[in-house]
Amino acid sequence: MKAETNALMMSETVKVKRHDDPTGPELIVLQQFVDNEYLRDNGPWNADAPYSYSPADFHVLGLQGTVLAAQVGVQRRVT
Repeated sequence: MKAETNALMMSETVKVKRHDDPTGPELIVLQQFVDNEYLRDNGPWNADAPYSYSPADFHVLGLQGTVLAAQVGVQRRVT
C-alpha cells in the first residue's frame, strides 16, 4: 500500500488552462494555493486578477499527484 501511495504522490503533471476553463473544484484549489502565498500582502484572490494585481490569460498548473504544487499566471502577449 505504501508503494502505491508513493507512486501517486510522485506522479507529476503540468496542465495549461485558459483563464475561463478551470472547473469549480479547480478554482477552489487554485484560490487556496494563491491565498496561501499572497493573502497577507494582496488580499483575497480574485479570479479576474489572480494575484489581486496581475490578470492572467492562462494558468500553468503543476500537480504532484492530485495536489497543486505550483501555479504560474501567464498573460498573452499583444503586439
